[in-house]
Amino acid sequence: MTHHSGFIGLIGLPNAGKSTLLNSALEQKLSIVSSKPQTTRNRILGIINAENLQVALVDTPGIHRPRSRMHNAMVKMAKDVIPEMDAICWVVDASLLVKNKKVLPREKIFTRGLKHIASIVRDLDQLIIVLNKIDLLHKPLLLPLMASFQEELPNAKLLPLSAKKVDGVEQLLSLFQQVLPEMEPMFPTDMLTDVSERFLVAERIREKVFVLTNQEVPYSVAVEIQQFTEKKNKVEIYARIWVERDSQKGIIIGKGGARLKEIGTRARQDIEQLLGTRVYLDLRVSVRDKWTNNPNRLRELGF
Repeated sequence: MTHHSGFIGLIGLPNAGKSTLLNSALEQKLSIVSSKPQTTRNRILGIINAENLQVALVDTPGIHRPRSRMHNAMVKMAKDVIPEMDAICWVVDASLLVKNKKVLPREKIFTRGLKHIASIVRDLDQLIIVLNKIDLLHKPLLLPLMASFQEELPNAKLLPLSAKKVDGVEQLLSLFQQVLPEMEPMFPTDMLTDVSERFLVAERIREKVFVLTNQEVPYSVAVEIQQFTEKKNKVEIYARIWVERDSQKGIIIGKGGARLKEIGTRARQDIEQLLGTRVYLDLRVSVRDKWTNNPNRLRELGF
């Protein structure tokens, strides 16, 4: 049987479930997830190996209306992925397209963000549309919802699934095999990703900030790993959490340092699981005014 291999880009609006889908397809956590939009800020490659198939699946930031230089960089990163891929997988939050137990009319589905993305992917030769979060829908609504997308984008392959419940992921891998070229594996079969451990550690810390702080703070947060030292029985990590205002620093630290301690405890547990060893984690919080609009600082932090 022939082997198929290639790159597939995950695109979509913020909070559509792209990172959850990547993790479900990999059967382990690579991308961080939270209930807040714009959690993913960078391209993250996850390598899936199945029988006669290797998929280099690229998670991207959500395509949204930018509010800062950082957001501009995120959106550009997502759009720049599209022409580089062998195929595109557009992840849609299907739960938002239903109101009063009825599917929205097609003209209301394809407005704003979904209309914009549809215009970007319309002429692609290899396009898969994933209607995600179907666990939140009444099953009879799936057919009319799929019909709306098929009418709008007749050349696309459609698949309803629930990334969170890992329902439909096997069928998605079958679709990946259909759209990828016949080719030998591009990466070693034991390779999971091409990003560094330092990057993954910083992401785990940022995830805990997203989860444990209010709506305002996460979008002004960056994490910088300043020291990563491997010792005989443990890894010592010194990290700095950057924010834009003193008030944000106070929120992250919390009363008597309680919230920062909780962020550190949860992050350390995740990082120990990631690295497979004991971890000493030292977190500090610092203010850098308007860093999300500072091109020099954005470059320093990998944007």
